[in-house]
Amino acid sequence: MRLVNFTSIITAWFLASSAVVAGGLERDDAVGSLTDTIMSPAIDAASNKLESSALKFLPEGSTAEIVFNTIDEGSGGEPYGYAVFVIPISQTKNSLLFNQSQINRYTVLNSSRVAANLGVGFRQLSDDESYFIGTNLFFDLDGEANKRASLGLEFHSSIIGANANLYRSLGSSSNLVDGNTEHVLDGYDINIVGQMPFMPWAEIVYTDYRWEAEIASQDSEGYKFAGEFWLTDYVRLEIGVDDNKVSNRNEFAGLSFSYPSRKRPSLNDGFFTSKAFPEVSVREDLNMKVRRNNRLVIETEGSGVVIARLD
Repeated sequence: MRLVNFTSIITAWFLASSAVVAGGLERDDAVGSLTDTIMSPAIDAASNKLESSALKFLPEGSTAEIVFNTIDEGSGGEPYGYAVFVIPISQTKNSLLFNQSQINRYTVLNSSRVAANLGVGFRQLSDDESYFIGTNLFFDLDGEANKRASLGLEFHSSIIGANANLYRSLGSSSNLVDGNTEHVLDGYDINIVGQMPFMPWAEIVYTDYRWEAEIASQDSEGYKFAGEFWLTDYVRLEIGVDDNKVSNRNEFAGLSFSYPSRKRPSLNDGFFTSKAFPEVSVREDLNMKVRRNNRLVIETEGSGVVIARLD
């Protein structure tokens, strides 16, 4: 079954918001209805268990996130998942040097594949703690020995954030896998993230990307548009669309579990806040994960057929 269109969901939320503002629903009733419908005690129980025992091995100041996603490509959903860890290396009052490591499991041409991402980053917090800037360097490797590196820059505040990543393949320009020739593609992506007014638990994410073709007749360029919604301090829901000029328009959804708990309002705390954009310190965000494409983007050539495999 295809995922519910993202635009329809956003429209429904704004209609519900208008009803609350107009007095058609009591605030607590609206929030209670949503939380009762979307969340279950099992999710909170699993998240608490994760924090209390399973991830206690991480050094102080670390963060972890486990994500389960699916992409609807028209012929059915393609599930994939990953676990990402951000671990401090060195920290001062207003700066952080950190390692980010991620392990991914996904499908390429109906075959399961594992990939790893190893990165190091540096972030500098502003004196008033309203924003930070950062840079990072990553090395990506999958189970078929495809390799890639990336360089990234980022800006983050509590209201809006932006970052850009430049990706370059490493090693041989091609790799033979199960009789097919794979090419790791060079490219870039730019991400812009903004908080929804009066809803600090909801963010809109726009991604512009381009991948340079090796064999295909044209580069793959397109955009992603998604909503990320913190249902509780631990649980985030993501729903969005991915549209480019090579493959069909795809819809995706994901559920993530974070450790430690997020120090910001969630849907569980209420649908609206009294201020459109509450002013908060982003010190707690210094150890957030870098937003980037963690799946190696490849072209697969076999029997004269080229298939662009996109994230």
